[in-house]
Amino acid sequence: MRTSPQADPTVSKGSEIVGRRWAAIVLMFVASLAGAQRPLVITDVTVISVDGDPRSTADQTIVVRDGRIESVGPSDTVKRPRRAQTIDGSELFAIAGLTDAHVHIKRSRSDLDRLLPLFLAHGVTTVINLDGGSSVLRLRDEIDRGERLGPKVVTSGPIIRGHEGMTAEDGRTVALDQIEAGYDLIKVYNGIPGPAYLSIIQAARERDVPVIGHAVRSVGLDGVIEAGQHLAHMEEVVYGYFTWPQRSSRPADLPNEIGPRLDALLDSELIAPLAERVAEAKLFVTPNLTAYHNIVLQLEDLDRSLARPEVALMPASMTRFWQRDRNDYLSRPNLPRFLAGVSRTFPFLQELTKAFDAAGVALLAGTDVGIPVIVAGTSQHDELEELVTAGISPGSALAAATTAPAAFLGRSDSGRIEAGMVADLVLLRANPLVDITKTRAIEAVVVRGRAFERNDLDDLVRFD
Repeated sequence: MRTSPQADPTVSKGSEIVGRRWAAIVLMFVASLAGAQRPLVITDVTVISVDGDPRSTADQTIVVRDGRIESVGPSDTVKRPRRAQTIDGSELFAIAGLTDAHVHIKRSRSDLDRLLPLFLAHGVTTVINLDGGSSVLRLRDEIDRGERLGPKVVTSGPIIRGHEGMTAEDGRTVALDQIEAGYDLIKVYNGIPGPAYLSIIQAARERDVPVIGHAVRSVGLDGVIEAGQHLAHMEEVVYGYFTWPQRSSRPADLPNEIGPRLDALLDSELIAPLAERVAEAKLFVTPNLTAYHNIVLQLEDLDRSLARPEVALMPASMTRFWQRDRNDYLSRPNLPRFLAGVSRTFPFLQELTKAFDAAGVALLAGTDVGIPVIVAGTSQHDELEELVTAGISPGSALAAATTAPAAFLGRSDSGRIEAGMVADLVLLRANPLVDITKTRAIEAVVVRGRAFERNDLDDLVRFD
């Protein structure tokens, strides 16, 4: 069941006002960053590690000072600072803070006042925004300076969508302009002509800036692999490789009916060699299974999707576009055919995800927050469960939300619970390596060294 332990179904969908308690928490957090933070000690906790073989190490004490992990080790050997804030972790499990690797937060300040606490309350301490602008750059910098409470923001520039007349010179110019503006990533979309696409890739490579996005139609997945571009959706593997004319040859006697036609195109025998190629190219791939599955669920029963209690926590300016009369997915022509197509494709995406993981492709857990009906924060736990349902282990799913995003972003000081790491942590009441749904059983979240315990987390999503 997709539910949120923090969701309050009595919250008004139309409220755009930040709760007084949330405002007080923000002020306290900002003040703590401006001055000296008290050390934080988490005692006798079981530490979950997912770099390499996933493992649980019991009876550990974690010492945090000035926003970083100072030491981690057996509780009977770690020296504890005096006058520290202490959390009893004797029945808790510590994981690194989660990263949602695909969000859209180019929103108004009032919308962000609801979205940012939702991420933190659900253990999401970093987000990768894949359609940026100057307002997102300001938000990123405010959070980094400790002037605003929220997850760490990493952002692409505005999506480079391309157009028919776009030249190679145009591609290089737009890429360099975004890099000079200070964006962390470049996101590419479907309509970029081949020469412009290659110029974007080359400019980004010269400046060591990652490029992520769709399987640009002018080059297909083969071109994406050769270019070393990362993928923001697993469905782009389908569009860029398994659909004709992207396929090198048209399947014989391709039928017109949706079911047999897709069966002919979605050839499982092609998956394993493709997965090996993607792994060898060292591409990062975001399965985005929750986003795709939610399309199926909305088409099947929109009312049921909208009745999920956590939906009430999202800004009304977003949820109004999820309703039947404005929902993009329900406005498609020939809805029965559309539903048949996505329903048939979703199991294939699960099969791809399992095979890519088995081949050693680095997966990123991302959820496409910003599209219907994806709820900030809770969707990350939906995605972890979708990954495990697809056939990968809980440890690999956790890695997709912790160590893999850190590697993708080149953040050697994040994604793990070790001395010297940024102190972004989530304390759970049960072991997620045994049951991935236990990532929802959050007792506390540590954000850059500042601890939010259960009551604080409840207050983060209680809007007046």
